[in-house]
Amino acid sequence: SSLMLQRIHLPIHDEHHMPPSGKPPLSAVEMQLIRWWIAGGADFHALVRDNPMPKDLVASLAETSSQAINPVFHLQVPNATAGSLLTLQSLKIKVQQLGQAQPWLAVSLAGQDILTSAHWKALEAIKEQLTDLDLSHTAITDKDLSGKNFPHLVRLNLSHTQTGSAALPFLRKSPYLESLNLTNTLVGNELQELLPHLNHLQKIFL
Repeated sequence: SSLMLQRIHLPIHDEHHMPPSGKPPLSAVEMQLIRWWIAGGADFHALVRDNPMPKDLVASLAETSSQAINPVFHLQVPNATAGSLLTLQSLKIKVQQLGQAQPWLAVSLAGQDILTSAHWKALEAIKEQLTDLDLSHTAITDKDLSGKNFPHLVRLNLSHTQTGSAALPFLRKSPYLESLNLTNTLVGNELQELLPHLNHLQKIFL
């Protein structure tokens, strides 16, 4: 019932999502840590030594500390131009900067029935900065993804679309992917051939 937890779990582009726009989203283990703190009374003065963490949280923290930062975030990439961002807004494309003074962008077209060449051209203009792309519940097909290249994607959501096996070449051009959502798509067992090429993949939803 915590309002903080409710807002943390809202979609990233919801105006009530926490952290607010311009701040990097919390990781799964950070959300787990806050949930544990709130369940224990949300005491600002409590010490961990007096309130031992559950084993699963300790294991999650240990695993997180051992994971290397995705090398895409070490790349020197310029900020997106003001013009390209204005074009996205004019097309009703939701865009959010992931961290202050950082070039990385999260973009959502979720739920848009029709994606025109103008939409794809606008995305192409920010392909270097684009790390988080949500195309869920759109009318895209394999044909739409053919020839497209967003090389720095870390998170991609294609759920509830008509994308299938022809989308695999598109995915192969995004070697930094950590999270991939293919729920309710036409992608089949041929995905297994692609997985060895996605060295940074941590989560896949099917």
